[in-house]
Amino acid sequence: MSNYRKGCRFEYEVAKELRALGWMIFRCAGSKPVDLLAIRYHEWGFPEVRIVECKLDPTVKEEDIKKLANLSFKIQAPVYLVKPVPDGYMVVTIGVDGIERREFLEDCFK
Repeated sequence: MSNYRKGCRFEYEVAKELRALGWMIFRCAGSKPVDLLAIRYHEWGFPEVRIVECKLDPTVKEEDIKKLANLSFKIQAPVYLVKPVPDGYMVVTIGVDGIERREFLEDCFK
């Protein structure tokens, strides 16, 4: 299986998990500008939008962190990098200054 197909499959897995947690998911064609947009409406009526990048590679390149930090700066919101770990999905929250925190998908998107 090609890396492209493995990446697509992983994006669909993450999207399925996020839908199960109550998020509407939009997958961007060609992963441009990002892999997924996650949207959820709060009970008080306004939406929460999260930008999600999915990476199969367990090590994230410094260049990727810088790109995502730059995107975070442009939109003035964190970007969520999701990668697989043996017991689920790890979310690395990337803000303007780089990595802010790491947590499991269920905790970050509840």
